[in-house]
Amino acid sequence: MEKKICLKCSTENEGNYVFCKYCGAMLPVVDKRYNYPPEDENSREEVAEPEIEGISLSDMNRYIGKRPQKFIPKFLRMQTLGQSSSFCAPVFILGLFFGFFGTAIWFFWRKMSKLGWLFVGLGLFLEGLDIVVNYSAYCAYMDGFFGLLGDVTRNPQKYADPGTVSDSVNSIVLALEQSFNPVISLISRYVGHLSVPSVASLFAVYLYKKKAVSDIKRINESTDDIALRQQLIADKGGCSGLLILIPIFAQLFAVFGAFFICVL
Repeated sequence: MEKKICLKCSTENEGNYVFCKYCGAMLPVVDKRYNYPPEDENSREEVAEPEIEGISLSDMNRYIGKRPQKFIPKFLRMQTLGQSSSFCAPVFILGLFFGFFGTAIWFFWRKMSKLGWLFVGLGLFLEGLDIVVNYSAYCAYMDGFFGLLGDVTRNPQKYADPGTVSDSVNSIVLALEQSFNPVISLISRYVGHLSVPSVASLFAVYLYKKKAVSDIKRINESTDDIALRQQLIADKGGCSGLLILIPIFAQLFAVFGAFFICVL
C-alpha cells in the first residue's frame, strides 16, 4: 500500500489514512489513475483506520456535524502528542468582545450546555454585583439624564446653544464618575473579557473532544442497531442555533434589567 507523506510535517503515513497521525493535517489523495507499481497481494497488510480514543473518524465526523475538518485534525494531533490544549479563535474573540456571555455562545452552539450555563451564571453574577455596588451612582446618573431630557423638552430656548447641552451632559457624567466604584467593572473587563476567554479558548477543543468521545461511547453501548446509533450520534452532536439565544437574552436581560431597576 502506498505511503502518504504529510505536506505539513513530512511524516510518513499509511496509505488509507485521511489525516496525518502526527500533526492531524489532511493528507494528499493518491490518484489511482496514474501508473503505480503493482502491489504484491501476499505482502499487503491491513492497516486500521486511526481512531480518536476508540471512536472511529466516521462517527466523530457524524457527531461534529458542521466543519469537522476544523476539529478532527486537532483531535488527532492532541491524541498523538498527548496535548490537552488547542487554540479556539471563536471562543477568544467572542469572549473578548462580549465577556462571559460571549464565551458562553460557543459552548451553547456546540451543545456543551453545562459550561455555557456556567459562563452565563458568572456573567449575571458580576452584572448583579455591579448594580448592587453602584446602585446609587447609576440612579443619580439616570435621574440627571432624564431630568436634562425633560428640561430640554420644556425649555428648548434655554438649550439653543449646543455648548449648554454639552456642559450639562459633562456635569452628569462627572457626577457619575465621582460616585462610581470601578472595582466590579475592572473585574468584569479583565477577567470576563480577557482572562477567562484566554483560558477557555485553549481548552475548549479538548473539552469538546472529551464530551464527543463520552457521548458516542454511551450511544454505541446502548444499542446494536447501526442505523439507530448513527442517528442518535448525529442528534446528540451537531450545533444548536436555538441554544445560543440563551446567552444573548441573558446579556439583554442584564443590560435592560439594570436600566429599569435604576429608573424605577
